[in-house]
Amino acid sequence: MRSDWAVPEMKHAQVASALLVLLALAVQIPSAMAQPPAAAPAPPVEEQPNTAPLPTTSTSIDAASPPTPVDAPQPVPPVGAISEQPNAAVAPPPPPMTASPNSVQTAEAALIATESELNNAASDHASEDVEAQPIDIYGFAEVYFAAPLWRSNAPYSTSGVGSHPYFSVGNFNIYLSKHLEERWHFLSEVRFVYSPNGANDPKNPGTRISTRVGDTSDINRPFRWGAIEIERVHIDYQESSLLTLRFGHWLTPYGIWNIDHGSPTVIAIQRPYIVGEELFPQRQTGIQAFGQTFVGDLKLGYALGLSNGRGPMDEQRDLDFDKAYTARLEVGYNKLGDLKVGSSYYRGRYTDASFPLLNPSEARADRTVLERYGEQSFGADLQWDYEKFVIRGEFAYNERWYSDGVRRVLSPGQVSPDRRRYGAYALLGYRTPLLGVMPYVVYQDYVLGHDPTIPQVEHLRAFHGGLNWPIGPRVTAKGEYLHVTFPGSDTNLTKRDTFHLVQFQLAVAF
Repeated sequence: MRSDWAVPEMKHAQVASALLVLLALAVQIPSAMAQPPAAAPAPPVEEQPNTAPLPTTSTSIDAASPPTPVDAPQPVPPVGAISEQPNAAVAPPPPPMTASPNSVQTAEAALIATESELNNAASDHASEDVEAQPIDIYGFAEVYFAAPLWRSNAPYSTSGVGSHPYFSVGNFNIYLSKHLEERWHFLSEVRFVYSPNGANDPKNPGTRISTRVGDTSDINRPFRWGAIEIERVHIDYQESSLLTLRFGHWLTPYGIWNIDHGSPTVIAIQRPYIVGEELFPQRQTGIQAFGQTFVGDLKLGYALGLSNGRGPMDEQRDLDFDKAYTARLEVGYNKLGDLKVGSSYYRGRYTDASFPLLNPSEARADRTVLERYGEQSFGADLQWDYEKFVIRGEFAYNERWYSDGVRRVLSPGQVSPDRRRYGAYALLGYRTPLLGVMPYVVYQDYVLGHDPTIPQVEHLRAFHGGLNWPIGPRVTAKGEYLHVTFPGSDTNLTKRDTFHLVQFQLAVAF
C-alpha cells in the first residue's frame, strides 16, 4: 500500500492527549461566544404605539384604519449574530426590545454550536419575530332586553320585535388586526349570529326556519347552528397621511353611525332608520383611497372608492360591467370643541341575474337578468362635542330608477317601482357629573318612498329618550323609550295601536 495513502499509527497516549485538547476547546468556545463583543452601541429604538384599532368614538374618514406606524431605526446586529434574516413577506421587522439588543442577539448566537443547528436557530429567530408582533384580537358584544307596549296581535308584531318581552344577544363581533410590514396592515371583522334559526321562512310565509340538527360528535344529540356575517376584510397600504389605499371588503365611508357601529361607542341603542334601511350601501368590495391633511386650524379629509356596487353577491362577483363609485369630503375644526362636518356621494348599478347555463348547440352561456336598476345616494352629517354637550345628525337621500325596464316581479301584476327615499335624525346629549350618565333625546323623520312590502306606510317619525351610562372604560349600560308615529297613514295598520317600546342594553368592549 502506498505510504501517502496510509494513516500513520498513533500511540494511545497521543490519542488521549488529542481528545483532551479538543474537549478543552469545546468548553472554551461557547464561553467566549457568550461574552458580548466590543461594538458601538445600537441607536435607540423609538417606542411604537399599539397598532390595534380599538373601538373609538371618533368618526373621521380614517376611524376604521390603523394608526400610522412609527418608522423606528433598527439595532445594528453585533459581531457573531445570526446573519440570516427571515423572509420579509412572512415576518415583520422586530418590535422594540426591552432588553439590550446586543445581549439578546449574542445570546442567540451563543446557542449555535454546530453547523447543523444553524438552520434551526434561524427558524427560531423568525418565529420569535412573528410572535413578538402577534395578531390583535378584540371585539364587542351586547345583551338586549325589549318590552313592546302593544297588544299581542298588533300589526307591529310583524316588524321583527314581536309582542312579548324578551332577552336577546344582539351583536357579537370579533376583530382580527395585524401590521404585516412597515406600511401594510390587515383588518377583519366578523359578526356571529344565531340566524337563520327562528327567522320567517320566505318560501313558506308564517313558518319559522329551524336549524335544529344532530351533533355527530355527541351521539347525535340535537343542537341549533347559527352563522357568521363578514362585516369587513381589507388590506391597507399607507403611503403617507395624505394617501392610504384599501383593498377588499370595506365599510362605506359615509355618515357617523356606519363607521363607528360598535355598541359600546354609539350613544343610542338602535340604528337610525336611514342607516338601517341602507340608503347608502353598508359595505362595498373594491378599492378605496383616503387621507387627511391640515390647512391652518382645519383638518381636511377625503375618501374615494371604486367597487362592485350593490348586488346579490357583490362581495364576490359583479354581474354587470358598471362599477360603482363613492366620494366623501370631511372638515374638522377644534377651536369650538370638536366639530366635524362631512358629505358623501354614491352612484352605482344593481343587477341580479340567473346563473349562466351552457347552450352547447350555439357554444354560448345564457343567463336571464332578473332585476336591474341604477341608483345614487347623497348624504351629509355633523357631529359636535362641546364641553359636556354632544350633538349628532345625519341626512341621507337615495333614488333608484329602472331605466331599461328590468323590474323584479313581486306578485302577479305587481313589479318593483322607482323609489325616492330620504330622511334624517338628530341626537342631543349632555354628559352629567353624576357617574358620567348622559341623558339624550333623538328625533327621526323618514320617508319610505313606495315600499312595496308595506304600501300603507309612506312616512314615519320616531322619538327616543334615554340614558347612556359608561360604567367603566369597556362597559356601557343604556336604557331607552321609543315612540313611533306614521303621519298620513290613517289605516287599520296604524290607527288602532301606538308604537311604544322600552328597551335596555348592556354593551362591552374586550
